[in-house]
Amino acid sequence: MSRITCIGLILISILMGCDSTLTDTELEALNQDEIEAYVAANGLQGDYTSNGVFVAILDTGEFELQIDTLLQLDSVFVDTFYLDTTIVDSITRIDTILVDTQLVEVKVPDSSLVRNFPATSDTVFLSFDMFNLSDQLIASTNGEIFMVNDTTYPTVNDLMDGMVEGVRMIAKNGRAIILVPSQEAYGRGGNGDVGENENIRVDVLLQEIID
Repeated sequence: MSRITCIGLILISILMGCDSTLTDTELEALNQDEIEAYVAANGLQGDYTSNGVFVAILDTGEFELQIDTLLQLDSVFVDTFYLDTTIVDSITRIDTILVDTQLVEVKVPDSSLVRNFPATSDTVFLSFDMFNLSDQLIASTNGEIFMVNDTTYPTVNDLMDGMVEGVRMIAKNGRAIILVPSQEAYGRGGNGDVGENENIRVDVLLQEIID
């Protein structure tokens, strides 16, 4: 991180320390400045959403195949595809599928292989690490699947607003870094180890989608 960038982040932090006197518009502008400085300092590649969330997609995720596509198959293309699931585990060009307990060689046209992204009502199995923009760890699932109140798996809508935007950009086994401005996270009040008006980074792995 360059000396100029460090100074810029320090100045932004000082200004944000006076956030009780700032308007929402002023706070959002400061949040955006801090996130942009963090992106530049860490060389992240990604895109901003209309709400100021920055998403760097590390892996978009796996391809999937719908069962009705099977009727159109004519030679070899997929790896271990079973009639009782729509998931293609990996794409290897040459392999077989199981049809009525017999292995059959098939071909899946490239146009039939798509990545399915989660809808807001879908249940998602995911793990994540959450940091502040000083790269201090705030929360982590430690590689385990996240559950709401340790009892139920979340739908996409159960996640914090800014996290929703990033998760909806990746498919099964996709990974992303999501930088969330405080107004799309925990706002002026903060939450637990997340400070008041604190922007956060979430490194997420989406392991499964259930519609």
